[in-house]
Amino acid sequence: MNALVLCAGDGARDAARALLPQVPAARIVRADPATLPAAAREAAAHGLDTVVVGRFAELADAAGGAPVLAEIAAAMDAPPPAEWEAAGALGRCGRELCRRVADTLDVAAAQVVLVDATGRMTGMFGRTAPVR
Repeated sequence: MNALVLCAGDGARDAARALLPQVPAARIVRADPATLPAAAREAAAHGLDTVVVGRFAELADAAGGAPVLAEIAAAMDAPPPAEWEAAGALGRCGRELCRRVADTLDVAAAQVVLVDATGRMTGMFGRTAPVR
């Protein structure tokens, strides 16, 4: 995989290494949610696809915070975000959150992966180039 993996927030790096063992450790870096678009553009400028791995709070911050979460809940006819998992809406709402983060990156090849506190993938959007 010819990618740069941006880990949004603390704890996402371990999840990224487990989910993407074929990516060299030097290409798995921590990124503040506010710097994700600039880091993705830099990766694209160097011919790299972008993979963002993050937990709920960090991806929500990257997408625009509480107002975006409220928009997602309304669009998906889901309860408030704190209740998504219990209501069985985390998968579809998490995917939409990932889509919105991908939209903020403004690069052609990006994948966004939402992970829970254990590192388990709970949502994903986008696709990067196949593993090489």
